[in-house]
Amino acid sequence: MNTWSDDITLIQSGYITDKFGNQVSKDIRRTIQATRKNISRTEFYQAGQAGIRPSTMFVIHPYEYEDETKVEYNGKRYSVVRVYQLNDDELELYVERKINNE
Repeated sequence: MNTWSDDITLIQSGYITDKFGNQVSKDIRRTIQATRKNISRTEFYQAGQAGIRPSTMFVIHPYEYEDETKVEYNGKRYSVVRVYQLNDDELELYVERKINNE
């Protein structure tokens, strides 16, 4: 049973138009409720064989996810490396921490 007790911020890079009509890059941010879960050793090593190093996993509602590529949690930024829909009510976001996420 998920508790939905963690706040995460989903981040998608986008563009806005400034007052002069120029396209300016801007992060689009949305904060949602999630459940943070640890990644099992087996899952971690299997992902490592595929060249992925997941740090953690968040379970969210599928209707709240709009293909964002970054997640912020407790002041740290993560990259989404894998998305898996468990059922109609739960979506797993596997994320990894990279130096360039700051």
